[in-house]
Amino acid sequence: MNKRLLMFKVHTFCYNSPYFFVDRTAEAFRNAGWEVEVFDGAKRELQELDTYSGQHFDAILDFNSGFPRADTTEGEYYLDTIDAPFYNYILDHPMYHHDELKPHLKNMNIICLDYDHAEYVTKWYPHVRSVNVLPLPGTKSTKEAPFKHRNNDLIFTGTYTEPAIIMGLIEDFGRELTLEMKTLIDMMFDDTELTMDRAFEALIRSFGKDPMKDAGEFFPGRMQAYFLVSTYVTAVFRERVVEQAALSEVPFTVIGHGWEKMSSLGTYPNVTVREPVDFDKTFDIMADSRAVLNIMPWFKNGCHDRIFSSMINGAVSITDGSGWFEGRLEAGVDHVEYSIKDIDAISDIVREAFDHPSKLEEIAENGRQKALRHTWETTADALISIFNKTS
Repeated sequence: MNKRLLMFKVHTFCYNSPYFFVDRTAEAFRNAGWEVEVFDGAKRELQELDTYSGQHFDAILDFNSGFPRADTTEGEYYLDTIDAPFYNYILDHPMYHHDELKPHLKNMNIICLDYDHAEYVTKWYPHVRSVNVLPLPGTKSTKEAPFKHRNNDLIFTGTYTEPAIIMGLIEDFGRELTLEMKTLIDMMFDDTELTMDRAFEALIRSFGKDPMKDAGEFFPGRMQAYFLVSTYVTAVFRERVVEQAALSEVPFTVIGHGWEKMSSLGTYPNVTVREPVDFDKTFDIMADSRAVLNIMPWFKNGCHDRIFSSMINGAVSITDGSGWFEGRLEAGVDHVEYSIKDIDAISDIVREAFDHPSKLEEIAENGRQKALRHTWETTADALISIFNKTS
């Protein structure tokens, strides 16, 4: 009998990316011989979720799931009514998912993109049965153009959020909390390797207290409440990195929501701002580009799928580094790397890469070979290994 996997499509995300991840994961599992049931809330009534109660599955897998909070009319957690271990694949820092991590489900397991995120979950949510790390893979376009004949030199895909708007929201918290949040921001600006949770722990220690013993009960909740700290820091650095890429004078196409609000971009003759596209269309654009700029969402020990998608489509990934890269990726060989510790050097790094087109093409091909280790098929295999290890 084939093993059975249950997945859900019931909530809306930016650019529909997790819906895309569900579809690709389901396809890879079916190719691996699994029977996959995908509940699609756009096609079925939510009440039909009750039909899974009492059923057996070998695993339930969801991305950024809201289901851990769901309960039945009898007051039981909904996921506990299904005979299956539950795996929540968290695509950003766990602080954004505090309400989903709090419930003491019978068999809740977490998959993270970053080893620091996994450490955070293990430390602050000890009731979680297992925590694993697995970066999302790259997705290959069916329309790849030859490297020398691609229409785009450098592209970036992603959303622009005005830092000033986020700061305005932070200042609405009241004097004491705003001061604490601004202190965390300053700490992360001063040390760009510092994660927000480690900054907060250091701040608590500066008051002569122990984060675990003296603040353990409120720490994860305060992290969730202070999520705008992370949002602000990442928005500021995204703006700075994109500005530096524009200064390189390399033809640069920026695609996504909100970039027309970054007025300085309009002053660069080499920059084109395009409307956002659905997530599944970005891979065709990558396959028609020589390089893709990546800016880590403050992942200090993980990897972003934009890197692998760039590589597998024959485009060079120009990205900031991560502890995850050590032993896996090599700067100057399979990707081009910059550091947000030295923002002003980015324009020269981009310009230097494009000044040597043969080397750029060589890096692109080396990156493609590395990305072949991170496909939807290899990810399904890794997930099956996680299921087997933790079942």
